[in-house]
Amino acid sequence: MTVLRWFGIAVLAMLLLANLGGLFYPRHATVVCTISINKPAATIYPYIANPRLCQLWSPWRTKDTTLVIHYSGPDQGKGAGYTWSGNADVGSGSWVITGTTDRRVDAALSVEGMGASTVWMTVDQRGQHSDVVWAISTDMGWLPMLRLFTPLFTSYVTTDFNAGLANLKSLMESLPNSRTGMPELVQLPPTHVLSTRATVNTTEIGKSLATMYGTIMHEAFKQRAELKGNMPVMAIYYGQRDGARQTDLEAAIITTKPAHSTSGVHARTIPAGEFVRVPYFGPYEKTSTAYHSAREFARQSGRSLDSAAMEWYVTDPQSEPDTSLWQTDVYFRIR
Repeated sequence: MTVLRWFGIAVLAMLLLANLGGLFYPRHATVVCTISINKPAATIYPYIANPRLCQLWSPWRTKDTTLVIHYSGPDQGKGAGYTWSGNADVGSGSWVITGTTDRRVDAALSVEGMGASTVWMTVDQRGQHSDVVWAISTDMGWLPMLRLFTPLFTSYVTTDFNAGLANLKSLMESLPNSRTGMPELVQLPPTHVLSTRATVNTTEIGKSLATMYGTIMHEAFKQRAELKGNMPVMAIYYGQRDGARQTDLEAAIITTKPAHSTSGVHARTIPAGEFVRVPYFGPYEKTSTAYHSAREFARQSGRSLDSAAMEWYVTDPQSEPDTSLWQTDVYFRIR
């Protein structure tokens, strides 16, 4: 009995020491990692606010190439999230966005075998580059001895977060150069157009627009319509269908006066009104950054936008070979 008593005392002493040692660590462990990326904040933001795009730079993809992910909620923003299940290196759990601003994304993280965690990412533009922060705060538990694992947790998370940020930097800096100007409210006068509308394959928008513009231009020449400016070309995007595989769009050429409709081309006048305008410079396939800027501007100013987006093509690509200088003005009508 004496041996057992001393053994029990030793165990209690070890537990007491462990709990005393754990008191030197706070209950919540916080890890903050940063990186500088040579891209505008508006370009980076969708890749931290969209769960699907996050997977393109996730540090855990290389640890488990068979990782199973199920998405839920909207594609981006509050409520967007996913659950995952993987091998021993990545475990299983869930991640859901709880709030966003134009520069920050907050999320709730739950990992099997761990306490509740709060994760956040911020992106701040600093001149020609942006500083990205990825941080986590985790409840290590009410029992002080559990907090002795804080250094191990911190080391593990720091390694993974730094690897993920390095992946994000590599991905972002491999994208074509583009930049998005500041949103502004503008009043547009009535706009006369000749146009044609169709639902096209999303992967062939450029090819479809070229065909549609050719049809419209042929009709404009037949009517001897006077075109407005050197680049009287625009497109209106009404939305996507069939899981984003199809896009409903209208190609239009702007005229100085009302024209006449035919069986293949429609003449109409876009009503005057108040719009949010965002100038974008870069290749056409990256204009989504301007869409994000317009919607975030509307959210912060308490405005409501029409779902259709108008793209006015300011730069003639045949006279400017540098795609980073192509200007596209994106407009959303204020409801």
